[in-house]
Amino acid sequence: MATESPTGLYRSIHAQPQAVRELLAAWDGPSKAAEKLFRTGRIFVSGIGTSFHAATVGEYLLRYVGSDAWAVRSFEFVHYPRPLRSDDGVIVVSHRGSKLHGIGALQRAVESGVVTVGITGKNSKMQGADVIIETVEQDPSSTHSISYLGALVRLSQVAVRLGELTGNESQAQRLKQGLAQLAALMEDSLSREN
Repeated sequence: MATESPTGLYRSIHAQPQAVRELLAAWDGPSKAAEKLFRTGRIFVSGIGTSFHAATVGEYLLRYVGSDAWAVRSFEFVHYPRPLRSDDGVIVVSHRGSKLHGIGALQRAVESGVVTVGITGKNSKMQGADVIIETVEQDPSSTHSISYLGALVRLSQVAVRLGELTGNESQAQRLKQGLAQLAALMEDSLSREN
C-alpha cells in the first residue's frame, strides 16, 4: 500500500469496485438505449482516445449478443464517414462530452436522423442524443481509468438488454452473470496490491 498521499489515478482505481456496484444498480438508461437500438440494423460505436478503446470493446459485446456492431473513431466518423442508413444506430462514448470529434460524431448522427445513444460521465457537456447514459463522476485522472470502466459497464448493460430483446438469452445471461461477479473480482485483485 502506498505510504504517501495517493494520486487521482490510485484513488480512481480503488474506487472502481464500488462504482461498478452503483452502475449495476441502475439499468434504466441502458434499457431505454437497448429498446431504441433494437429497431436498428447496424450499430456504430464511436469514440476517441480511451473512449475509442471502450467503443472497440462495445463492438465485441454487441456482436456477442447478435448485433451488427462496428467501432469507429470519432474523427473518421466525422471526416471519412460511411454512409448512414435510416435503420442505423450510433452510440457515442465520451468521458466528458467535450472533445471536438465526439461532439461532431453525435451531431452527424443526430442530423442524419438515426437512433443516437450517448455514454458519458456525470455533469458532462454531451447533449442531443435520444438517450444519454451517465457513468461516473468526472475522473480526476487524465487516464480516465474509472470512467473507462464505467463506459464498459454501461456498454455491457446495453448489450445484455439488447440480447434479451433479440432472443439471444444465453449470451445475455452469461454477460449478466459476469457483470455480477465483476466488483468482487476487482476487490480481490486490489487486495493483492502488495
